Amino acid sequence: MTFSATNLESDDGDTISADNVSFGQSGFDIPPSSHETIEVTVDIPSSAKGDYSGEIEVSSAESSFAAPLILSVTPSLDYYRNDTGRVDTNRLREAINDWGAGDIDTTLLREVIDAWSSG
Repeated sequence: MTFSATNLESDDGDTISADNVSFGQSGFDIPPSSHETIEVTVDIPSSAKGDYSGEIEVSSAESSFAAPLILSVTPSLDYYRNDTGRVDTNRLREAINDWGAGDIDTTLLREVIDAWSSG
């Protein structure tokens, strides 16, 4: 069996490339009517935020099928940093709006405020 992934797309058009998805194993046999756990790792860019969906494609010589891959990405402090690595006023406002919408918790909002105030 082999595994591959499609790009992961968000509702707002953001994409996490299929190249960011890796599998702990590939190229092995699973006997009929048995189960196997496969480790899937997604390298999530710091700019990612929100829900993403795509598919994991499983193929063998006899058949193939696709299984949904759904991620919900909560931003980190790095998400709110600008191109120079600082949290500017616009990014602070975005964090406050995200907090107000319930997208981030108070702990992260405080981290953003601290980074903004320290310049």
